[in-house]
Amino acid sequence: MQTLSIDGPLNIYNVEALQQQLDDKLAAQQDIAVDLSHVSEMDATGLQCLLYAQRELAAAEHHLLLQDPSPTVVQLLGLCGCDALLASARFSSDSATQ
Repeated sequence: MQTLSIDGPLNIYNVEALQQQLDDKLAAQQDIAVDLSHVSEMDATGLQCLLYAQRELAAAEHHLLLQDPSPTVVQLLGLCGCDALLASARFSSDSATQ
């Protein structure tokens, strides 16, 4: 499994870098973990990027794992009804439930 780490905001202003990293990892045809523990802000563009990766990986019978999503990420996923994506999350602390 390959892991990407996001630090800071995941929004329209910087999602292109994540998209490029995901595209590179998708070409490897294996599961991808995204460490979201340090995401301070996330908008619909960041969510769209994660949903795209999930869809592409599922089509190749692989998985997207969200590692320790920050409370900001958990809140946005919940508000947008992305329970399936949130279900793939693995928490290493209780920070996301606060």
